[in-house]
Amino acid sequence: MKEREFQKRIIKMVRDDRGVVFNVHGHGMQTPGWPDLYIALPPSELYDAWQGWVELKVGKNKITPLQEHRIKQLQKVGCPACVLRLLDWPMCQIEHKDSTNNYLRLLDVLGEVEEK
Repeated sequence: MKEREFQKRIIKMVRDDRGVVFNVHGHGMQTPGWPDLYIALPPSELYDAWQGWVELKVGKNKITPLQEHRIKQLQKVGCPACVLRLLDWPMCQIEHKDSTNNYLRLLDVLGEVEEK
């Protein structure tokens, strides 16, 4: 599956769960390095609301040094940011997450996700 299709599926899952998604479209007028999506999820029966930045990757594609810098920069100021890697649909893996923010609500929406 290509990253574009993965992105469409993640956006649909978030919206189906009453969440809001801001899709960053990379272009020349935009500062590079920002994660692909900003996701805001309402609370569920089990978990508090969650909002944060998510960079999507498929297979063995790696984040760029600038993307890694931006994720760490966001985390340093208290904003959740992570990489969501597609392993084999629907199995995903969360990478580069910080230990201070709770990603359980995001995991709740996405279903088959493992933490790395």
